[in-house]
Amino acid sequence: MYEVIVCGAGVQGLATACYLVENNTKVLVIEQFPLPHARGSSHGASRITRYSYNKSCYSDMMPECFDRWEKLGEKTDLNLFNNCGVLTVSDRDYVTLVEDNLTAEGIEHEIIDDVNVGKRFPGFSSSEKEVAIYEPSGGILMADRCMQALQRSIIGGGGEIRDGEKVMVIEEIPADVDDPVRTFPYIRITTSKSVYSTKKVVLTCGSWINKVIKPFGVHYPVKPVKINVLYWKAKDASLYDINKFPAVLIKTAHNFYSLPIMEYPGHMKVCFHYGVTIDPDEPAKLSKTGELIRARQYQFVVDCVRNYYPELEQDPGVHEDCIYTVTPDSDLILETLPGHSNIIVGAGFSGHGFKLAPAIGHILGNLALDRDSPYALAPFSSQRFKNKSASRM
Repeated sequence: MYEVIVCGAGVQGLATACYLVENNTKVLVIEQFPLPHARGSSHGASRITRYSYNKSCYSDMMPECFDRWEKLGEKTDLNLFNNCGVLTVSDRDYVTLVEDNLTAEGIEHEIIDDVNVGKRFPGFSSSEKEVAIYEPSGGILMADRCMQALQRSIIGGGGEIRDGEKVMVIEEIPADVDDPVRTFPYIRITTSKSVYSTKKVVLTCGSWINKVIKPFGVHYPVKPVKINVLYWKAKDASLYDINKFPAVLIKTAHNFYSLPIMEYPGHMKVCFHYGVTIDPDEPAKLSKTGELIRARQYQFVVDCVRNYYPELEQDPGVHEDCIYTVTPDSDLILETLPGHSNIIVGAGFSGHGFKLAPAIGHILGNLALDRDSPYALAPFSSQRFKNKSASRM
């Protein structure tokens, strides 16, 4: 019997298993697709990492995240981080919240007005209504290397990873005082290949979370959405080189992000931070309404490139997809499944969870080990959905 089984080998599941292995826990990770794959939210070469959050519940996690990513890279001899800096552009109120959190964490930063932002970073332009805050300590995580490093650490620490194995049934088996094998309640998991027993299960199932927990009578207000991941050719590639240009977050009515040139020669990633609702089992299938929404979202990015990145071509040269699982408020769900004490859930990472994975793994791991959480969990409880509106991350 395992002490913990983690269902889902995206970055959150792997980070949880990595933490548990570090704490001498017998762990199995089960993943429905062969690794690596592009069916979730953890594939690709890059993710932005930053202290620059408008909510302290996230900026408070970042010291641990930066530290754990660095130590994981050292342990596995992989370079996981490029320190290109992060520029956040928004209205004064949003930037003030970010500044307050950076100050509270003791993180170096600089406010740049619309007149000077283009001088500081040629190739970028903003409007007079916007303010920028630059965080030199931020940058880019090499996502595919991070995934490799986590897998190496888990296996090297005695954990197991079984991919290409779909979870079919999760059952709660009650204790039986008359049966010496069942003196405590446990979880039985039937997959497409085998049957396993465990004291606790952690569900980091991404867009499949509601399909997995449906038999337990719980439903989360999360939506799987497919994102346009677009790369735009630079007219002058030197302007957007990763050694000169930061990762950028544009927090307006429509949220965008960009990463400097690093993946495709001469091409810069600029994306709209939302997508169109899909069924994760049929990600290529869109309704007519979905196709119209996707086309409109594509136009949002075209307008963004025209307004903020004048030295990029107006048509993307590379088009890829990614799937987010989003909550109504873009905050995470980290909790014990209501009414089911041996089932732990991490869900709804809403397109900003990758960088947070070390802290999330710590939280979910402690829940599985019946230890106190290192962070307040009230912001991440599903109970909040009774009365809360959406917000920008």
